[in-house]
Amino acid sequence: MPSYLRLVRTEQPRVRRAARRATPIQLQWLRRGLDRPGGNLPMFDNYGQRVSDRTVTSCLDRGWAETRAEAMRDWQLCQLTSAGRRLLDTDLGS
Repeated sequence: MPSYLRLVRTEQPRVRRAARRATPIQLQWLRRGLDRPGGNLPMFDNYGQRVSDRTVTSCLDRGWAETRAEAMRDWQLCQLTSAGRRLLDTDLGS
């Protein structure tokens, strides 16, 4: 067998499991939804900068936030879910 064929992987690479714990930035963003009507999450942080798409996407993927029905062009409007509230309750309680 030629040596270059030995290096070929035949198995699928392992998928890295997502962390179940929220990062401090995610917790900070989710906490801001507690004080707003309907659990609406802000699009901008305390300094007027847009919240990172990576933060929003990871919270959506984990079920801590959900997209709202009214969608604006180039903006993803989100609100806190019951799973997000439970996460914040356990975080604040510990």
